[in-house]
Amino acid sequence: MVRSRVNWPLIPPVAAVLLFLIVPLLVVFAISMQPSGSSLRRLWSGTFQASFENYAVFLDRAYIRYLWDTLWLSFLASAISIVAAYPIAYWLARARSSGLRKAAISLLMVVLYSSAILKVYGVALVFGPTGFRGVIAAFWDVGPASRLVTATVVVIGLINFLLPIAALVLVGPLQQVDPSLADVAASLGANRIVTHLTVLVPVCLRGIGQVFMLIYASSISAFVIPSILGRGQVAFLANLVYARFSEVSDFSGGSALSILLLAVTLGVTLGLGSLFGRQSGRAGRAR
Repeated sequence: MVRSRVNWPLIPPVAAVLLFLIVPLLVVFAISMQPSGSSLRRLWSGTFQASFENYAVFLDRAYIRYLWDTLWLSFLASAISIVAAYPIAYWLARARSSGLRKAAISLLMVVLYSSAILKVYGVALVFGPTGFRGVIAAFWDVGPASRLVTATVVVIGLINFLLPIAALVLVGPLQQVDPSLADVAASLGANRIVTHLTVLVPVCLRGIGQVFMLIYASSISAFVIPSILGRGQVAFLANLVYARFSEVSDFSGGSALSILLLAVTLGVTLGLGSLFGRQSGRAGRAR
């Protein structure tokens, strides 16, 4: 007779996930299916009737613009952060002085764990009316109050938040790359830029893709940065969720927005994971 084995140490974390993640998500989804303006008591009273009207409004052009701003500005900030973090992470992975490397990592950790409000308002001051906002406006050839300038400042704020994360997490994949590959490429006449683009980046493409997915998901769900730096001109889905819950008291609409934000984040993460996995596989076959 075969005895069934129960992995008792897994029971508490599984129960915690069910209690604090799955069950609340199911409740939020159920609330999102109520007609807008309905009382929450209907959910527990047995008079609940499912309705998709809260999701139908997302086809409106205004909501599509918010979704586009969330995805596009997050993509720009994540891509720039990866490009800027790569040389920092490579230097950290190859630095000969352990003391200097520890000091640089400590500095990145300080920047990473500094108050988000402090960093955001710092960006707001630097790129405010008395700062470099005019420079950005002159670069785009628009007025300082233009929405394009505001979107640029939001991207800068996101980069300020994402860059330390990307630099620290990228160190691991780059440390796994054989240093002799760069030496071989240099001996064949390749300069540093060509070596990185054609040898090192393809080798650690999967790791770079995973870091990109991490910071992109964090950027999509950003709330404080677009709330402060957006100045009412640029808003992300997370800001709409907050407005629905706290300002309008539309719990059904806010719940639907929350489910939409979760679905978008999961969809983008899974899609990028599949894309980077295929590209990494092609690079591996090419080698």
